[in-house]
Amino acid sequence: MTTPTTGYVSAEYLQRMAVIAQTIKQANHKKMSIQRGGCVLDVGCGPGIDTLALAQWVGPTGKVIGIDTDANMLTIANDKAREQGSDGFVEHQQGSADSLPFSNDYFSSCHAERLLQVLPPTLAAPVVSELKRVTQPQGRVVLTDTDWGSFSINSTNTQLERTLVQFFAEQLRPNGYAGRQLFGLMHNNGFSNIDIEVHPLVHNTLKAVPLEWLYKEASKQQVASQEALEQWWQEVQQQSNEDRLFCTVNMIVVSGQA
Repeated sequence: MTTPTTGYVSAEYLQRMAVIAQTIKQANHKKMSIQRGGCVLDVGCGPGIDTLALAQWVGPTGKVIGIDTDANMLTIANDKAREQGSDGFVEHQQGSADSLPFSNDYFSSCHAERLLQVLPPTLAAPVVSELKRVTQPQGRVVLTDTDWGSFSINSTNTQLERTLVQFFAEQLRPNGYAGRQLFGLMHNNGFSNIDIEVHPLVHNTLKAVPLEWLYKEASKQQVASQEALEQWWQEVQQQSNEDRLFCTVNMIVVSGQA
């Protein structure tokens, strides 16, 4: 399984988003019901942001494994684990989320954040099925993803804004509606005691939200007239310069017992 080019995000972007979603991350780690000495998995671990945090929960008698397809991300993650001094019980390895290289019931709990949105929709069910397979009975699986259909950008041209949001969700994300699909995926895979939370995130800087990328891609694919797109982008830049840019998007967290 390879991550589509349009779904790729950099380590820098993931680290920036981790700061924005720090409170959500901390709550999600608590939802995993991790015991000291436990064995936990983070799928789509990227540069190790969550694995290094989870190391504090399991301690040196436990085990944290992160898996990702991106070799460069894994190198960053392993380097950080060595710097933190947790490389003896935290490891990152290359692998596919829809074919996890672990035996049944291997982990006490599992975690995946913003993974499904960068994978084709056809892989969503296999990935969740794999997470259930490798999790011990009664172990918790916590999934978090964005519903880009809920993306909202303050704009005077509301019709164009809606067109751009749909374009972003359906063309710039392999599965931009992943967040809203999590409950159904867990339900269909037989998870019990499912819990759902919706967290609205507010973005008010161009560093925090990829509006310039959206503008450039929409121009390339002629989503609207160039004149309309230029006017929209100028308005966004003006809002940013005047510290009044306002965007929101919903982050969905669904957890359940295997």
